[in-house]
Formats: sequence, C-alpha cells, structure tokens
Amino acid sequence: RGRIDNINIVQLLADKIQHLPEDVQHVISVAACLGPEIDEDLLYAIVDSVDVSEAIMIAIEEGILIHSQIPSSSRSMKPRWHHDRIQQAAYSLIPDKPIFHEMVGTVLHRNLSEEELEEHLFLVVNQLRLANMFQLAQDNRNLIAELCLRAGRKAISRAAFGMASDYFQYGIYMLDSRNCWKNQYNLSLALYNAAAEAEYVVANFEQMDLMIDRVLTKARCFSDQLQVHCTRVNALGARNEIQRAIDAGIGVLRKQGVVSFPSRPSGIRVGLAVQGIKMKLSGLSDDYILGLPVMTDPASLAAMRLLHVLSFYTFLARDKCSPLVSIRQIQLTLKKGMSGISATAFSVYGMLIAGITKDIDEGYRFGQLALRIIEKYHAVEYIPRVYVVVYGILQAFKRPVREGIDAVLYGQKIAFETGDMEFAMVNGSIACFLMLSAGQPLPEVRAAMEVLLQQQKEHRQCAIEGPLRPRYQEVLNLMGVTEDPINFYCEETVTDGATILAYLEAQIETGYIMHELHYARQACNKAIPIINRGCIHPALLQAFFYDALIWLAIGHGDRKQRRKCKKNALLSYKKLELYKRHCPENFTNKFYLMDAELLLLEGDLDRAAGYYENAIRTAANEKFLQEEAIACECYALALYKHGGERKAGDADQYMNRAMELYDRWGAKAKVSQLLVNVPTKKKDHITAATSETDSF
Repeated sequence: RGRIDNINIVQLLADKIQHLPEDVQHVISVAACLGPEIDEDLLYAIVDSVDVSEAIMIAIEEGILIHSQIPSSSRSMKPRWHHDRIQQAAYSLIPDKPIFHEMVGTVLHRNLSEEELEEHLFLVVNQLRLANMFQLAQDNRNLIAELCLRAGRKAISRAAFGMASDYFQYGIYMLDSRNCWKNQYNLSLALYNAAAEAEYVVANFEQMDLMIDRVLTKARCFSDQLQVHCTRVNALGARNEIQRAIDAGIGVLRKQGVVSFPSRPSGIRVGLAVQGIKMKLSGLSDDYILGLPVMTDPASLAAMRLLHVLSFYTFLARDKCSPLVSIRQIQLTLKKGMSGISATAFSVYGMLIAGITKDIDEGYRFGQLALRIIEKYHAVEYIPRVYVVVYGILQAFKRPVREGIDAVLYGQKIAFETGDMEFAMVNGSIACFLMLSAGQPLPEVRAAMEVLLQQQKEHRQCAIEGPLRPRYQEVLNLMGVTEDPINFYCEETVTDGATILAYLEAQIETGYIMHELHYARQACNKAIPIINRGCIHPALLQAFFYDALIWLAIGHGDRKQRRKCKKNALLSYKKLELYKRHCPENFTNKFYLMDAELLLLEGDLDRAAGYYENAIRTAANEKFLQEEAIACECYALALYKHGGERKAGDADQYMNRAMELYDRWGAKAKVSQLLVNVPTKKKDHITAATSETDSF
C-alpha cells in the first residue's frame, strides 16, 4: 500500500511539473540529475539556451525548489529540492535516461575548467557511468576510463578505498578487452595497477590476484610489473605467508638487478655490513644527508619500494636479512639521492643500531633524522612506518614509555587514511604493547586489543595477529577470564621470531606474577638467548627484569642455590644498566626492586627496606601500576618471612596495598591467588581489607 501511495504522489508531482514552461521543465530535469542540492554554476554549464536564474525563480514560486541556507560561491542563492519526492518526480519525466545522463556528463566535461572538473569529478563520472555503454564509441569509453582512473585516485586521497575500487573496476570495464593493451597500454597498465592495490586495501585478495595476473601477462617490460609485484608481496604477508612474501620480494630484487640481496645471509656477512654502513654514516652530518639530491631514477625508486615492503616481513621472520634491507636502502640513498621512502630506512636502521650494537644515542639520532625527512618531503604516507619505530621503539629507550602511545596511535590513523592497512595493524599492536608495559589498566588494554583484532579480521591482515594473540591471552589470564592463568595456547607451527618472543614474554610476566617460578624460568631460558642477539624493542627488556627477579625469588626459597641465583640475577641486572643511564624514568624503580631483593638474599632486611620503599615510590611516580603492585607484594612477603611479629602489621599493610593495586590494574586472578596463599593467620585481616578495595 505504501509503495502504491508513493507512486501516486510522484505521479501527481510529475503532472504538476509538466504544466510548467518547457524551459523550466528542462532546467528541472537537469537539476534532478545533480542531487539534493543544486549548483547554479553547473546548471549554467549544462544549459546554455535558457535563463537558468529565471527558471529557478519560477520553480521556487511553484514550490518545486526552495532557497538553501548555504549560499553559492558565485551567486546569492543555492536552491534545493523542496522534497526528495519532487526530485524523484522530476527525474521520472526524463524520457531516455541513459542518453540524458550521457549528455549531462559530456557537456560538463567539455565546459568545466580543469579546476572545476576536479571539484565535480565524481559527479561527472557518475553521470557518464549511467549512460548506455553499448552505444558509445570506443573513444568515448576510453575517455570514461581515464576519468574513472582519476576519480579512483581522488577517492583514495579521501581514504574512500571501496569507492576507488569501484571506479577502477568500471574504468577497466570501459576498455576494449581485446585491444586495450595494444592501443591504450599506459591507461590499461595504470588502471590494473591501481585496481590491484585498491583490492588489496579492501582485502578483496581474489580480485587483486586477477588484476596482478593480467599485468604480469600483458606488461611490456619487467619495470612495468614492479608495482604489482610489490602489491603481491604485501598481500602474501597480509595472508600470513611471510616466508613466501620474503622469497618473492628477493626474487624480484634479483631480477631487477639494482641491488644485490642474499636470501639467507650469514651472521658474519650481516655484521660486516652493519659495521661498514655505520662507519660510512659516522662521517656524515644529518644536514649533509638531508641535503642529498632528490632520487629520480625510476629503477632505484622501484628497488627502494620493494625493500620498503620487505622490511617488515624480514623483521618478523628472517632476522638476518632484516638489517640488510635498511642498509641497502641507505646505500641507494647515498648513491642515487633522497626520497620519502628513505625516512623508513633511516628509522629502521636507527632501531637496529640501538638494538644490536647498543648504541642508543646513534640509533635515536637516525630516528630523529627520519622525522626530518618526513617533514622535508611531506611524505605523509610513510608516517605510520616511521612513527611506529621512532615513537613506539626508539623513544622508549630515551623517554617514559607511555609518551609514545599517542604518536603511535596517530600513525595508525594516518595508515587507515592512506590505505596502509598493514601498518595500521602494526601501529595498533605496538600501541597495545606500550599500554601494557606502561601499566595501564588491563580492561583498557583488553578493549584496545579486541578492537584491533576485529580490524585485523575485517581487513584480512594476519601477519601482526601472531605477536598480538599471546599478549591478549596474557591480559585475559591475569584478569581471571580464563580458568588457568598460566595456560597459553601456542601452535607448534609458529616459526616467526616475533610471535615466539611474544609467547615467551607473556609466559615470563604471567609466570612471575602468579608465582609459577619454574614455568617462568623455562620461558626465560628460551627468551634470553634470543634477546641477547639484539633487543630492538624496549618492551623486551622486561624479560631481563623478570629474569633477575625470578632468580632471586628462587634463591629466597632454596639456600643451596643462593650463590648461583645471585650470579645469574646479576647478569640480567648488568644488562639493564645501560638502559637505565639513557632513561631512568623507565628503569629506576626496577633497579630499586632488584637491589632490595639482592639485599634480602644476603639477609639484610633493614637495608632492603629502604630500597623496597623507593621501588614502590618511583613506580608510583611513573604510573607503573603493575610494578608498584609487585614491589608492594615483594616487600610484604619479605616482612612476613624475615620481619617477625613486630613487622606483621607492616606486612599486612603492604600486602593490602599490593592487592589494591593489582585490583586497580585489573588482575583479578592475582588478587584471588593472594587471598588463598597469604599466611593463614593474616588471611582474615587481608580479606576484610580487600573487600574495601573491591569497591575502589
């Protein structure tokens, strides 16, 4: 019934419009094609034989149009439809709609200036898309294909990737399927390249594969295939086929021949390469590097992009190749000139220098240089890959860890806007890891991780899911969501180093917090040798902190092993000293706690007490909620064991404080454990105190 009423209303309105003068009807018909708001300038561009202003005034007097509150740029009014059904009625009066739309689109394309065409590009293309394509000559179809390419690129600049995909696919449809690669080669190549990349961004990998295969089949030379090779490598990585992605990228590099790149370099070769480029750069100032000429050689730019794509995958799954990627990019930059991509090379190189050679100041220097390159070349598209390294990794060696979170999230925002879905996920993951390290409440970290996991699913970006999953499970375990807080599901097929380390980190931290020392010790035994080869993320340094605490806790419980435990604890203690010098904000509380536990191991509770209190105070100052809780718990346990009855009240106070802090952090599983395991004679007092903190 509603549909019949709607049809009747539209018919009545159409009858009213048909009683208007023909010139007015024509203007109204054209206006019906332009949308809910009517641009007089466009009407003048289309209708040159009618007084448009007079026709609009008549339409307003008849109640067809009304004045909009928003003025036109060049005239005093910007009319719009009085009701959408009036527009529907006016549109219904157009006799041959495909021909009419073709006329509107063609006239606009012919009469608009280049600037005006850019402003109204979507409107013009959409008009032409509504034409009868089977009646168009191929020259006109080629024109529409060119406009679709242009519209798709404009859509990408607005982060409308689904719209861009539609435009590119329609542009391909407009091409002569038999002869386009012969007669319209450049246009065909551009459309298929753009379509492949757009399909990758919207995670339509099956359609992307079709586009890529077409280019690989029809391209006239290898250099014309490079863009889709990069897209395919990205897609393989997104589908978690990381080893295939690396092999494919290296294969393309070898075929291109601009740079040499081994697939399985030896450690000696990598070490020599790192030392060589370090010596080369040590003699160059930042200003000299920034002043290098712009890279213009197409082959070198293509090689830079391929290396850029490979950088993340080699970092994840082939660590000996990873340094060579940034080194080759820097070598190309010094030889062929600077480009925006060079920023990513210098940032990754800085990360490797800080992590592998422990030269934190030099690593930080190149991170800052990368930011200057981004600024100089307005290389917005590389912000996600540079910010995640500079603010998510390098800055944490020099500044409080929480300070990098907002910058990394900004990098994620830019990644979504520019279509770098892979690094939208990477930035999101690093932000979550920083939140966890900074001691932010676990429910907040969980919420951020769940949003990110959903985004990874929607965009079919699997590569970064591996490292994120174990840390997410750690959060759930500590929150008490799972039955067993130290149970981690780790697929035996996991081979990439980043995911393996993430599992080990999660097991170490959860094992220590939950007092499963043997479990945590086993995870440390596996993780420490890996981290010793090069700690390229400050979060990994937590393993040394927990390693020392685990050895000391074992020593407290076994007098026979105290000497061995102290010796092993001091190994990790000393490895952290370098980082404390560079960023006391992130490490001072940790050293106070390790010092307290070392003094306790020697039986000196009186001296240890001051260090415990300083550990609690400095952790609170830096808002390390979990580490403040750990320090309170360690002090309470020390007082229970060594303080006697005279310290029992203090022990209760610090244990209550620990439980309150764990509760604020969100670690319900830990709170439940403490309620069960604290000394029996203290349990009633602590339970009463905890019931108060539950309402905190």
